[in-house]
Amino acid sequence: MRWAAWRPVLAAAAIVMPSTGSAQALSPFCSDRPDRVVTPCVIEGGAVQLEIGAVDWARTRDGADRTDETLIADTVLRFGLGDEFDLRVGLSPLVRVRDVMGGRIEQHEGVGDLTVGLRRRIVDGGDDGVSFGLQLGATLPTGGDRLGQGDWSVEVVAPVQIPLGKILTLGLTPTVAAAADEDGDGRHFAWGGVAGIEAALGERVAVGTELYAIRNEEAGGATEATADAYATWRLSDGVQLDVAAYVGLNADTPDIELLSGITWRL
Repeated sequence: MRWAAWRPVLAAAAIVMPSTGSAQALSPFCSDRPDRVVTPCVIEGGAVQLEIGAVDWARTRDGADRTDETLIADTVLRFGLGDEFDLRVGLSPLVRVRDVMGGRIEQHEGVGDLTVGLRRRIVDGGDDGVSFGLQLGATLPTGGDRLGQGDWSVEVVAPVQIPLGKILTLGLTPTVAAAADEDGDGRHFAWGGVAGIEAALGERVAVGTELYAIRNEEAGGATEATADAYATWRLSDGVQLDVAAYVGLNADTPDIELLSGITWRL
């Protein structure tokens, strides 16, 4: 791993690291990292937020064969549009794929796919009520067949957030999509979602667990499913660090995925 990929993250953390004696209350924070549950919240109008996956590594095994995929500095830039909308643009600037098949090794490296999305917060239930929203997203195949999907895709998600007392929150994210075919030529219908529970351990730390499943209705159908766990840590009012692990539950899903990153409200 190149330490250069970590330098911007470490520099940001050093600048904004709070003193241990600070008791200043933190303002609400809306980040889509690192879990798969999409929240209904939007960032405030006129605000800009940077969400960076410093490292995202996944391994898929099939007998003696395996594939390792690593994303470095996977980035989403969000823009607040008034009180109800935010716009997001994402890009994986460096994707590395390493295949080991029958003793033969193939490696690919380059830029990944470009994503764009628009979220609307329809109902804001605050700390005690149910919140929900709607998000439209699209992926453009800038990474080609090997480092990306190979074709364009679109999805619609309807995030729901339900407080369960003062500490726990239930998140639900039903999803439908016109997903890119595995061969990168055409699209198919996909549906599913995520259900997760998050626990706030004080004002700065949160942990959570979730179940994710997406059914791809392509060539007989296949279901991707994972059990996930994650943690977040607010360094300051505008900066949050995160780590997560996704564990595959069947043969159609990567065996393990580990990721860490930072959200920075600019």
